[in-house]
Amino acid sequence: MNTNSKRLGIYLSVMLVLTAVATSLRTVACIMHLDYASGLFTDTSLTKASDIIIVLTIFGMLSYMLVATRVKLRSSFSTGATYVPTGILGVATAFLGIRAITHAIATCKYPILSVEMLTLKSPETLIGILTGVLAILSVAHHFFNAFTVESKDTTRAYFAVATIAFLCFYSILIYIDETVAINDPTKVLRQMAFMLAAVFFLFEARISLGREMWRIYTAFGLASASLTAYTSIPAIVTYYVNAEVISGSGAKSLASLEEYLFLLALFVFITARMCLTAFLKEEKENELIKVLGEYARERENRVNESFDRHQEIFAAKQLSIFDLYGEEIATDEDTVEESTKTNEIADETTAEPTISDDAIYEAIFGKMPEKPAEEEPTEEAEPVDEREPEEIAEDILNTVDVLLGEDSENEK
Repeated sequence: MNTNSKRLGIYLSVMLVLTAVATSLRTVACIMHLDYASGLFTDTSLTKASDIIIVLTIFGMLSYMLVATRVKLRSSFSTGATYVPTGILGVATAFLGIRAITHAIATCKYPILSVEMLTLKSPETLIGILTGVLAILSVAHHFFNAFTVESKDTTRAYFAVATIAFLCFYSILIYIDETVAINDPTKVLRQMAFMLAAVFFLFEARISLGREMWRIYTAFGLASASLTAYTSIPAIVTYYVNAEVISGSGAKSLASLEEYLFLLALFVFITARMCLTAFLKEEKENELIKVLGEYARERENRVNESFDRHQEIFAAKQLSIFDLYGEEIATDEDTVEESTKTNEIADETTAEPTISDDAIYEAIFGKMPEKPAEEEPTEEAEPVDEREPEEIAEDILNTVDVLLGEDSENEK
């Protein structure tokens, strides 16, 4: 169960009730008041009432996208609600694909793969063949839908595109069918049923890609289920009661029992998917994992805070360049000398105290004897020559002459 389960249950119940009422009224009108040759009703009172109910139902179901809350669900492809409806729809798709190819061949005005057909002179034939090929690829999509249990599968998403294209091409075939009038009410219903189903499978493919849009998916699922039931059930009942195919009285008409059975299979498949969506669980984180994650984040925050505090304490104990050299780095000689003196004073003040030899002697032998005072040497006064400078100079010259004379005699 999920947040939108109650809302979806209410919408699903209302859709089934209103669709049943509208389908019953249309079934009675098709059996009693329908002209099968023209496709018009002789009495339109019942069809008008049923059309009003089904239109209100479709718009009411589309309002689900405004009422539901945004949730992320865990999709499931591994239950019987997937296997059985998917198998039924796959078989109906195969029969409708064969019907599209046979109709294309029957209505072909030119040879197959001729120039006229390839140049779209016969578009109904070419589109019919393409629709048959897409039907085969759509059967492969239904196979992977039942075979693969994983919610996200790229292969299934690729083949889902083939189903969407098949529904769109078949609606084009209905539009260009010349055997039915363009304003035939049943023809319009058939086109709208196929187009709404194509939109539903568009959001079904998003589930396989892991890009779900659950509110829009559910809203279009409810609307397309209502319209496919409203289109198919009256036609099938009318066929078994009056042996007439609605809008298929012409020899080359596209409408057939295979088409209406395919729309009924679509109704079963989409309704089963809506019931399964109502019981899907929300994709939430496990409570134990959530608690462990919160504990791990809290512990990581405490470790980071402790590390930051340790870094701050470690940084506070480091010496910076300003602690070593002061607030300013000296660049001239005076500042360098001043910082050097400061460092020397700091070294002296921080030097370890020492004990002198005298203090050790006094601690052991008592007071040391006083040393005799040493007499300071007296400086002798130098003799002062009181002669005149001229006399001193003359005596020096005479002494030099005498010395020179003695040296000459010694040489001889």
